Amino acid sequence: MLPGDRDANDRSSSLDHSCSSNEYWASSHRTASNRSTDRSTNRATSTNSTNLNMISSPPAWALALTFWLHLLATVTWVGSLAAISFLILPAMQRSLAPETQLVFIEAMQKRLEPIAWFSMSLLVVTGLFQMSVNPHYDGFLSTSTQWSLAILTKHLLGILMVVVSAVQTWEVIPAIRRAIVKSKKSENAEELDSLRRREILLLRLNFGLSVLILLATAFARAS
Repeated sequence: MLPGDRDANDRSSSLDHSCSSNEYWASSHRTASNRSTDRSTNRATSTNSTNLNMISSPPAWALALTFWLHLLATVTWVGSLAAISFLILPAMQRSLAPETQLVFIEAMQKRLEPIAWFSMSLLVVTGLFQMSVNPHYDGFLSTSTQWSLAILTKHLLGILMVVVSAVQTWEVIPAIRRAIVKSKKSENAEELDSLRRREILLLRLNFGLSVLILLATAFARAS
């Protein structure tokens, strides 16, 4: 082999070695860059997951406060209806004359209505919050599971309770007040008796709806 050929071979070998080194360095750099990118992506994913968990899972104290307020409103409202249905109305019917019963009902409703509407408002707000963070929740009108069906039934019964309470507040009770004023000027015993029976029916209907709502809640809890 001639000296010129050896020099050419050496230069070619050196060039090949240099190219191989550059490719290795570039490959190593790409691998390190990919690893750094993967670590950044993993950290971002972990951060996003943590943030989502914080949003979907409120603090324990917030859940406890919501449950407490919901139970307090339930006991206040349903307890009032139970006391009226089983204690107050029977005692009133045995002890008071029909015209006096209506006066008593009007006075009782005057105290009960603010409590009832406040309790129902609190039940709606706390109930919607609890529903939104429940793992079973998959839509407001969903019936895909026993829990969803029970909650939907509970909401429909709650709407009926609101309607009954609205009829009492804005129709029957004002009519009772007008009838009481009218009775002082003229005899209207038949009207008074009709209003008395209607108001008692609505009070007991609301109590029955509240019992069904508790039953639906029990089915949801058992799911």
